[in-house]
Amino acid sequence: MGARHPPEHRPDGVRTGRAGGPRGGGRPLSERLMTMLPASALPTLEFPSGPSPFPFPVPAGATAPARKKVHVNATAEAPPYGRILRLEELLEAACVREDDVERVLFLATHQSCEIFFAVVLRHLQDVREALDAGDGFLAARRAAPLPVIFRTLVGQFDGLATLTPAAFEAIRTALGEASGFQSAQFREIEYLCGLRDTRFLNTAGFSAAERERLRTRLEERSVQEAYRDYTAGGPDREAADAARRALLDFDEAMALWRARHAVLAERFLGGTAGTAGSDGASYLWAAARRRVLPEVWAELA
Repeated sequence: MGARHPPEHRPDGVRTGRAGGPRGGGRPLSERLMTMLPASALPTLEFPSGPSPFPFPVPAGATAPARKKVHVNATAEAPPYGRILRLEELLEAACVREDDVERVLFLATHQSCEIFFAVVLRHLQDVREALDAGDGFLAARRAAPLPVIFRTLVGQFDGLATLTPAAFEAIRTALGEASGFQSAQFREIEYLCGLRDTRFLNTAGFSAAERERLRTRLEERSVQEAYRDYTAGGPDREAADAARRALLDFDEAMALWRARHAVLAERFLGGTAGTAGSDGASYLWAAARRRVLPEVWAELA
C-alpha cells in the first residue's frame, strides 16, 4: 500500500485532495450541501436585500428574495406549537408548579405514565382491529411503538430512584391511600390484552366512570382472542411471524417495566406493605411474572 498523503489547504480555505484539486469537483462544501437538498426542503426566511446574510457563498444562479417572509412548514392559518399541544391547559393541570421540587418529580412522572397508558390503549385497539382484518403486518406496525413506550417508562422509574428515602417517605405519607394500584388505565391495558382479573373492579378509589370503562373492556374482544383467531385462520407465515414478534416484544417490555417497578418499591419500602392495601414489592414481583399475552410466547405451528 502506498503512503497516505494528508490533505492540503489552499489560501481560500478549500481543502484539496491528494492530487491537489479541491474535493467535490472544485466547489466549496457549503455550495455542495446546498445543491444536495431539493428546493422544497429549504425554508423561506426573511432577510434584507443586499449582501447574503449567510456566512457562506450562495451558489451561482441562486437568488434570495428581498424582504419575503413565510412561516416555515406552516400556513398563515396554522396554530402555533403551544396551542396545538394545549400547553397552557396541560401545564395548569400538571403538578409542575408546586413548591416541593421532589414532589413535582414524583407526581409529574405518574402523570406522564398515564398519558403513555392512553397511547398504549389506542395502539392496542388498532392491533386488535388489524388482526381481526387478517393483516399481520399492520398489527406488527401498530404494536412496534409499545415496547419503546414501556422502555421509556422504565427510564422514568430511574428518575424516581434519585429521590432520597426521606423525600419518598414524605411524599408517600402525604398521598395517604392513593396509589398507582388505582390506575384504571393500566387495568384497561390488562383487560384489553386479555388478562382479566375481575377482582380489580372492586379496587378502592376507582370512580364510577372508571369502573364502567373496565366493565366495557371485559365485554370487548381481547387482543389475545384476536391473535388466536388470526393465527388459527392460516395466515401468511411471514406476516404472522411479524405480528407475533411485535406482540412478544411488547409483553416482554411490560414484564421488565413491572420488574423495575418492583425493584423501585423494594428500594424505598423494603418488605413493608404498599399503598392502597397492596403487598408492596412482593405483589409487584408476582405481577412481573404474569404475561398479558401468554399465547404469543408459543412458537407458531
